[in-house]
Amino acid sequence: MACPNNVQPLQLPYKNVSLSASGFPIARGIAVEIGTPPQFLSLRPSTGGNNTFVFDLAACGSASNYSCTAPHGGVFAWRQSSTFHPVIESNWNGTRDADVDSGGTKVFFNDDILFSQGGEIYGYPMDVDSSQYGASSLVGCLASH
Repeated sequence: MACPNNVQPLQLPYKNVSLSASGFPIARGIAVEIGTPPQFLSLRPSTGGNNTFVFDLAACGSASNYSCTAPHGGVFAWRQSSTFHPVIESNWNGTRDADVDSGGTKVFFNDDILFSQGGEIYGYPMDVDSSQYGASSLVGCLASH
């Protein structure tokens, strides 16, 4: 199956994902690497919106706090990424779901993302949530009309 421009769709397998180079902890989702140097995360598909968001390392206090990081699909240490570019919401090139608000502090940003099947996007729009609201980091899958 190909798109009208003959580009093959990106396959995003849902599987057990190691959230560190050591192989522990493990979370179920779509394996991605975000930032430079790459940070391992597991994103769960969201059919309820377009946003892709990740949890801030500060929400768990430490990357080795596995009882916090594993349920969230890993955490993003944005201060450690040299390709992290914060932007104000009005200049963000992502699609903001108007009816979705976690009550936490959102930081809108762009960073590089590498999907497990080799698809890489430079400057991919995401937001980082510094609260502990929600069950997991999400990749938005709802098509815009």
